[in-house]
Parts: sequence; C-alpha cells; structure tokens
Amino acid sequence: MELYQERPLFTIFGSGMVSDIEVVISAAGDQPGLIVYHSSFFETIVMSGSIGFFFFLIHIVEKYTNMSLLDKRFLVTIGIGYFFTDLYGLIDNTYYMYYYMLPLMVILAAIDSDAYSDAPYKLF
Repeated sequence: MELYQERPLFTIFGSGMVSDIEVVISAAGDQPGLIVYHSSFFETIVMSGSIGFFFFLIHIVEKYTNMSLLDKRFLVTIGIGYFFTDLYGLIDNTYYMYYYMLPLMVILAAIDSDAYSDAPYKLF
C-alpha cells in the first residue's frame, strides 16, 4: 500500500510490473529480484492502480457471467474451481503466474466462443 500511495499517479495508473526491485542474496552472489505481492488484488492495485483494479473487477464479473450462460454441469466442474482459485488469490498470486494464466485464457476463450454461438452443441 505504501508503493500504491507513494505518488498520485501510482494511485491512478499504478507503478508498473517491474517498479520495485530488491537485492536478493543467492549462491551466485547478490542478484536483483522483483518484489511479488502475495495477493492478486494487491498485485493489481500496485501494478496498474485504481484503473487497472476497476478493469480487473470487470474481468471477474464477466468471467462468472459468461460461465453462467453455459450448462450448469460446467459451473459445477470449472466454475467451482475458478471460485476457489479466486478465493486463494486473496492470499497468494494466481492471476500473475503463468501456470495459472495459460489454462485460464484457453478455457475462457472456449467459454466465450461457446456462450455466444448459435451452434446446436455446447461444451458440456
């Protein structure tokens, strides 16, 4: 929150992804390392400010809205997984880790294409 409130522009637009670097002692000597904020919500606020956090909330609402348009079995399987992942994102990073984002984007693309198509078949 200190970095978020440090400058007025940080509050609005954020400080960026690589704005806070600390020196980490490793076997190879002193190395520069990025500071990671262990919450998807705090990471969003620090990196992209109030504007980015607003769009992050829009993303969350859109994700669950689009999933609700699909078959209810989909909500039981994937929807519950996303819900608990979002809850876990309150205490640790989920959205900014590649092993979470790659499957998320693939599944959300499938949801979008299926939710708004007029095809006679559905994902589930």
